[in-house]
Amino acid sequence: MHLFPPELDIAPDEGFTPEKDIFGRKEFADQLTRVVRALEDPTVLLLDGKWGTGKTVFIKMWLGELRKLDVPTIYFDAFANDYHEDAFLTLAGEIVAKAEQLNPRRQATLDKFKVGAFQVAKALGRASIKIGIRAASAGLLSGEELTAGLKITTDAARVVGDETAKAVDDLIKERLDSHSADKEAFERFKEALTALAVALNETESNDAGTVSKENLIFVIDELDRCRPSFSLELLEKIKHFFAVPRVIFVLASSREQLEQAVKFSYGDIDCRTYLEKFYHLRMSFPAGRRDRPDGSVAKYLGHLLAEIPPGSTDYGFVISMMAAVRPLSLRTLERVYSYLKIVTMSMRQGSAFFPEVISVLCLLKVIEPDLYDAARKGMLSFDALNAAVRFGHWRNPNSQEVDDHVSQRIAGIWRVILGEPNVDDQQRVQQDHRFATFRASGDVMTYYCELIDCFAFPG
Repeated sequence: MHLFPPELDIAPDEGFTPEKDIFGRKEFADQLTRVVRALEDPTVLLLDGKWGTGKTVFIKMWLGELRKLDVPTIYFDAFANDYHEDAFLTLAGEIVAKAEQLNPRRQATLDKFKVGAFQVAKALGRASIKIGIRAASAGLLSGEELTAGLKITTDAARVVGDETAKAVDDLIKERLDSHSADKEAFERFKEALTALAVALNETESNDAGTVSKENLIFVIDELDRCRPSFSLELLEKIKHFFAVPRVIFVLASSREQLEQAVKFSYGDIDCRTYLEKFYHLRMSFPAGRRDRPDGSVAKYLGHLLAEIPPGSTDYGFVISMMAAVRPLSLRTLERVYSYLKIVTMSMRQGSAFFPEVISVLCLLKVIEPDLYDAARKGMLSFDALNAAVRFGHWRNPNSQEVDDHVSQRIAGIWRVILGEPNVDDQQRVQQDHRFATFRASGDVMTYYCELIDCFAFPG
């Protein structure tokens, strides 16, 4: 059994396909492509979207489209790399690995970049023991060595002998004595990176090679999920060392989350102004507006609930109504889907089916855990529930008008369950045969909470 939807399998050069681009975002991708290909200055572009809105899937499809156009690209998952201590080595290593994969015709250009990266790493005082070993023997670096990120320690130095330990000591002394040399090393690194970006654009139309005018597109994804210190260090290293001609950085992240990282690291400062130092342009990721939704919630719900019988249509209707009154990210939908699947698989054969109750409880479990805990303990009031779900504001998805009939019916079911029915609700209960299977109306909520929390799969 899969509680979570499988990750979408997107081939490196697949791009957008009708089957997988369920949100219809290719048009926005084409606009983004025109922007990054037209830029002539070193640029950092922030693709600003809330957490859980599908940015990663979009980025992987978009990179496929760029590869079809022979635009050189690098994809870097910041969250998967935030265990590294050194953001500079991590970024430089990613570039080296990509260059080695593409095998540029000018190997000397790649070697020059490796040496430049090593010099900067020395200047920053964060070189790894592997780099120190290769430097002591006048060797060149590989992508794996650049990303190894091992700390220099006395024990590690002792393992490889006194000569390497002396080389490490010399590096430390050099760091203290060579401020001007460091500045020169930084400039040489930038020159080497620019040359490498040009080399990655070479074609083999003749012996001399032909250089296209495409920019190198470096996408950094999942930046808003990293440790605050690592995400800020990445931004700082990009600004100071990687902002060179022919290289365009695209940061797929939530600006709000990055501002929180700034606040975490530096306290009560003007986080937005501080953050703006690190990017030049901000583009909003398409996610619709409340008065003009893009349909992503309904589309993704249909995609998720297709695997859940029975009553997936009823589930989807209630969740869609909720999404009309408060934002629900795609990742939130995935978590709600998991609980819906648990309940559906756990229900005893022939037991009463209340999608109006199940859907709301699963939503509360994810977005209002305190209210859910109150429901489990039988302490939830209708006023508290209504303040969260706003029954009276549910709208018909086809007309965007308030759907009084549906909202009143579902609100009535909840008033009965919570022991606060009015006269009309009492009449509905008498007509609803599902309540007859429970000793008391309040048992409906208790029953489904047990299924959600206890994984009570039938044997």
